[in-house]
Amino acid sequence: MNLSQIARLIAREGIPATFRLLTYRILLLYRWRFVPFNVDKVKILNVSSLPPLGWAGGSALQMLWRLQEESKIREVFLLFPYKSVWYLAKVKGSILYLKKVGEYEIKYFVDGFSSIIKKLSPEIVHFENLALFDYNEIFDITNTTCKVFLSLLDFAFFCPRYNLLPKGSLFFCNYEKRYEVCSKCLDGDFNSLDIAIYRDVMKKLLAKVEGVIVPSHFLLNKIKELGYEGKFFIIELPTYCYKTPISSSSFPPRKIALLGGGLRSKGGIVAKEIVERLPQYEWYIFGGYGNYDFGNKVNYIGFYSPGSLSKLLIKYRIDVSVIPSTWPETYSLLLSESILAGVPVITFDIGAFRERVRYPWGIKVDLRKGVGGIVEALESCKRNFLWVPDYLKERIKNPTEVADRMVDVYYI
Repeated sequence: MNLSQIARLIAREGIPATFRLLTYRILLLYRWRFVPFNVDKVKILNVSSLPPLGWAGGSALQMLWRLQEESKIREVFLLFPYKSVWYLAKVKGSILYLKKVGEYEIKYFVDGFSSIIKKLSPEIVHFENLALFDYNEIFDITNTTCKVFLSLLDFAFFCPRYNLLPKGSLFFCNYEKRYEVCSKCLDGDFNSLDIAIYRDVMKKLLAKVEGVIVPSHFLLNKIKELGYEGKFFIIELPTYCYKTPISSSSFPPRKIALLGGGLRSKGGIVAKEIVERLPQYEWYIFGGYGNYDFGNKVNYIGFYSPGSLSKLLIKYRIDVSVIPSTWPETYSLLLSESILAGVPVITFDIGAFRERVRYPWGIKVDLRKGVGGIVEALESCKRNFLWVPDYLKERIKNPTEVADRMVDVYYI
């Protein structure tokens, strides 16, 4: 990040949020060690299309948290791309020992990893964060002697979603299966034949892997719709958060947190209207909503490091969290962090929220009601007390628990 980028970040997010973000990035990079190391034998190789850095998203950090714990059980090697270079990392606790092992062209999909994997000759390959991979190369690896596992965390396996990110719509895609609708949604970037080929490659790939790992039943059902009948493992994503002994929310609610990345296609389109229609509450804005003008009605907290949200919710004594995501989340780190902070959640009744949110720790709103449904749910909190039971906090998995479960999967 150069000085001009830092200046823009300060202008948009303010000094406190910028300081938190930069400090977190520096601490992460400090744990990287560019030192040569010998690799005699790689038994299990984890491969990610995203680097294990905070800006790459919560799933990339959750992977790193888990691998750090797995390194206490087994030897951990991670292959990942960063700035047109493929790196092989040996993970030992919080330290990543790195060496360059190849290059790739900067484009939508990263490539060149299949030849690297074949040279390493692992017994097991676990692909994670698939969004930027060339699936044909993954298919190529399934034709070798190693066992291949896939972690599917979102609908990148179903649709090239990078085309959707700039768009803003309340009803844009709920895993649409009609190709002509997909073509219209993607504005000609992909036609119906392209989408059909994209999904056909994934169907063939799923038929050849040893097993599929997903974070929720919702996503598993979508994978089964592609015809998958093989082994599957539902393993929740880990969360590094502080657990509160009692609920921090009060009744009736006064302080409301608006959570999310702020993308128009992920709830940003409704966020501003929610705040405008409920000025009687004290609003706290967490995440990437810096491009929206909320006026002086809100307390803008800005970006924070993944895993620190629960402490911030406790610090500001938040009563209820609103996650206005308008596309189907497949797990939601935000939800986990709110639960661990003892803060109830209001969100739309789509994706994994259908199985993870229920009374008394949350309210699910019919997406067709839009902003009005969120407003109605918040107002109902004045009559119906929401609270997070302690047993629910214990269900949220930490990295150690997830690491133990994942190691078991490799040897089933």
